[in-house]
Amino acid sequence: MWGGEGKGSLCDACDTLITKDEFVIGGVFVLDGKDAVHFHVHCFWLWESEVRARARGDEIPAPGLCAHCRKLILAEEARTTIVDVAYHAACWSQKIRER
Repeated sequence: MWGGEGKGSLCDACDTLITKDEFVIGGVFVLDGKDAVHFHVHCFWLWESEVRARARGDEIPAPGLCAHCRKLILAEEARTTIVDVAYHAACWSQKIRER
């Protein structure tokens, strides 16, 4: 893992740009067929917590349900998916603010 100034890459957690005004955390390992990953700092910590939850065997919400509010995510709704766990876009933003 490494960190530094963002250079306009897409965050592998939330699919938004990591600007030069933001800090990026990156690493070299395979994720969804990619060999290098980039995260906003807050997205990295939430992504890591999801990975650790899976490793512990914590309950993973059923596909199509938001991991935060446990409500259905409609096909037309914006979503963020972290390690195959989906969030409503608004729930993801709230989770980041709570972090």
